Amino acid sequence: MRRLWLALGLCALAWPALAEPLRLDDRAAVDAWPAVAVLADPQGAYSVGQLAVQPQRFEAPKGTASNLGRRDATLWLHVPVVVPGTHEVRRVLEIDYPSLNQVDLYVVRDGEVRSRHRMGNSLTLTERALPTRALAAPLHLQPGRHELLLRVQTLSSVVLPITIRTPEAFTQHESQVQLVQGITLGLALCMLLYSLVHWVSLRDAVLLDYALLMLGNTVFGLSYFGIGGQHLWPDAPNLSMQIAPMGVMLTMMTGTRFTRATLAIHQVNPTIDW
Repeated sequence: MRRLWLALGLCALAWPALAEPLRLDDRAAVDAWPAVAVLADPQGAYSVGQLAVQPQRFEAPKGTASNLGRRDATLWLHVPVVVPGTHEVRRVLEIDYPSLNQVDLYVVRDGEVRSRHRMGNSLTLTERALPTRALAAPLHLQPGRHELLLRVQTLSSVVLPITIRTPEAFTQHESQVQLVQGITLGLALCMLLYSLVHWVSLRDAVLLDYALLMLGNTVFGLSYFGIGGQHLWPDAPNLSMQIAPMGVMLTMMTGTRFTRATLAIHQVNPTIDW
């Protein structure tokens, strides 16, 4: 019997210690990453029902906070939260990385799934939990402990800046981001128009390359920051996943031509220019 208890104790020590649950008090925003635990699921073998009652399978993430790098496997995230007091709270879970393809959020209490929300740029805007720029889902939580389970599938890097905000704080944050993105987009469009007008009048290929460089950067920004998927192509999720790499390729191609011409590399070293 003593050996049995010793073996059980060693197994318990071998399990990774789970983080303390997030306390959803009166703070406007709470960073969820300190409480995140991760589980890779390369074969897609786990179900939400299994993981809801087996949190010991998860382990603390390693490396840079909110960035798990490039992963081919499906990932599960576990975020425990506690609602103090005696009243229901309303929050918004935000993942401010719109390039993720699909994220399923499950709210679990007492081992049972109470709600499910879908997010990601592989969905149309109306299919998402909230029709917003960032990936976001509403949370209606009763007092007590809850487990948030997120299933992440994406072809891009797994970047997960997760914040739980009050609805008012989320609206304010999104409004500020939209304002900054609008100003940036307006400046980019002005530079694009300026370059095109001068190219038409001067017929200088350098100006056309610069205009295409600005176009590639603008298209990439629209996709990367989620503005395009929200306002320009809300019903075309395939475009959201394809337009960002197309913008990068256009930027690289025209950027190389623009640099060669402006630095006159062919005059300095024809071999390097080639």
